Amino acid sequence: MLRAPATAPCDRRRLIVCTTLAALVFASRAWLAQVWGSALPFWDEWDLEAVGLYRPWMDGTLRPGNLFHAHNEHRLLLTRLVDLGFFVLYGRWAPWAQIVLNAALHAATAATLAALFWPALTARPRTGFIIGIAVIFSAICGWQNALLGIQSQVYF
Repeated sequence: MLRAPATAPCDRRRLIVCTTLAALVFASRAWLAQVWGSALPFWDEWDLEAVGLYRPWMDGTLRPGNLFHAHNEHRLLLTRLVDLGFFVLYGRWAPWAQIVLNAALHAATAATLAALFWPALTARPRTGFIIGIAVIFSAICGWQNALLGIQSQVYF
């Protein structure tokens, strides 16, 4: 008969805590987007996406090299690919989809950080660490990263 490893309750607890943490962080970002977000593209999104990505895509002039063009000092290949994927999927510019993706990436980052440090901490420091992550990742001080669709670059 096969038996579960002795660490199974700890692994299950880690999964529950990290999933709860991710849900909390995602909910805080979703709330921020719901209250302060807009479907209207903002600031650098017009230049990066409308002019540099969607227009060439629709004109048939988008080349692979365009995806590597600098935007300010950044090369946003993965962000451009994700944004173009949403554009093709929805058939239009989809800032809300980008904002939701960013919230999910933010939540996944918080949960991954907690999961990685879990084995290195005992119960009391772990609790403080998890609470700290929840507070820091749920804070609204990074509102621009939460409300701009192109901010998936932060996670890539």
